[in-house]
Amino acid sequence: MRDRLAASRRIRVQQRRLLGIFPVDDVTVRDTRAGRRLLDSARAALQGARPEGIAEADAAAAAGAAAAGGG
Repeated sequence: MRDRLAASRRIRVQQRRLLGIFPVDDVTVRDTRAGRRLLDSARAALQGARPEGIAEADAAAAAGAAAAGGG
């Protein structure tokens, strides 16, 4: 998914090394408005908003984030 977002220039991925040892990827969202809309929709899904008001992809992203401990 990240590779597709980077290829479509929706995010920028910069590789660097933490402490000169550990590889780390810094990910930056290029269009913060799109990120904010997704965040708002995901938050609504996690807080129990009516399902018909949430895009299916947003609900799936929110469920994945919640399962991974990110929400």
